[in-house]
Amino acid sequence: MAPAIETFGTHRIVFGSNEAAVNTDDHVSVPITGAKWYALLRKTVSELGQDQEAMNHVMGENAQELYGLK
Repeated sequence: MAPAIETFGTHRIVFGSNEAAVNTDDHVSVPITGAKWYALLRKTVSELGQDQEAMNHVMGENAQELYGLK
């Protein structure tokens, strides 16, 4: 995440998630839920010293602007 923030800035990163399914020979499993991805990303952005405004951009405001929802 740090290289992405350094390269693009928090105003140009969009968070997205989808529960990834892993297909093995005998079953399909979901190794990490969307909620866990969300929590992990919030923790990572915070640990990189980003403030609440930056977090808001990454976690939704950028997507709202990109898709014209804002």
